[in-house]
Amino acid sequence: MIVNGRTPSLSYDIKGNNFNGTFKVQYSSNNGGTWTDLVSYTELGDTKSVTHVDVAELPFSNARCFRWVFDTRNNGSVALGNIHATPHHYFDIYGDLTLDNLHVDSDHWTVRKGATLTITGKVTFGLYNTTVNDFIIDDGGQLKTHSDVHGTVKKDISAWTNGNPVGGWHFITSPLMFSIQPRYVLNMLADLNSEYDLFRLNNTTWENFLSHDDFTELYNGVGYLYAINAETTLGFQGTLKEYSGNDDVVNLNPGWNLVGNKFACNVYANRSYYMMNADGTDIEPVSLYATTVIPVCNSVLVNAASSDETITFRATRDRDRKSVV
Repeated sequence: MIVNGRTPSLSYDIKGNNFNGTFKVQYSSNNGGTWTDLVSYTELGDTKSVTHVDVAELPFSNARCFRWVFDTRNNGSVALGNIHATPHHYFDIYGDLTLDNLHVDSDHWTVRKGATLTITGKVTFGLYNTTVNDFIIDDGGQLKTHSDVHGTVKKDISAWTNGNPVGGWHFITSPLMFSIQPRYVLNMLADLNSEYDLFRLNNTTWENFLSHDDFTELYNGVGYLYAINAETTLGFQGTLKEYSGNDDVVNLNPGWNLVGNKFACNVYANRSYYMMNADGTDIEPVSLYATTVIPVCNSVLVNAASSDETITFRATRDRDRKSVV
């Protein structure tokens, strides 16, 4: 977790849930630098009451990186909340961080590319955290939570290219719990200097957003084909679809289905499918589906022979399951 700017004070709430082991708070002057212990906890045990820790005079003047880590964990877990760093209240999460509960009462949290924030309990927001700009998941970041989180999920989009073959096509989906109009997705509809295409799939027919009056919403878990002639970053803002930890079983229609990852974390599928390649030039079969990641905001193409077929998404992969398209 990176705190942007110099931080003369740090405070947080901490409690143990049947915890046995050593839990540390560490600091560094730069991310990836040398980490030094600030506080070490070995007796959280079965403590249920919240202990308030206020570090008023930190033993450094230029540290801006903090992390909460398990040195050893024999049993149980640790919950953190009410994290404050003054005078700056901006927190960037790098790497993996698992919390029981999180109460966000600072200005701005960002889960960066390659980081995963897992919250097994509830997420609550303080008085000054009321907008979707206060909790951001960068492209390549992940959030796993059993609780509603209001935030923004970003999806980087490479530009459409008029080459041979044409590139820059993307299979996308919305990670939001509720439907959203394309005009409210940040940067989706082009400005005066850009052009875009947005399609939905009706079995074998691609239907253009601009030519269908009933195409007004983007739905969670439904896939769409998208391209824009300028590199951009989409922003899906709203209530993020929570991941309960259970399998997500999606019913398929006979024929072709473009179905999406509903969550703000990567998932795996239980059957073969087709995926847009990295250059956006071709739709390619995926046979090693059990170990192939379907990233956040991505969708895949599935062919079903009958109406009783399904595809199942899960956040953990089955290393032993393989198939051939």
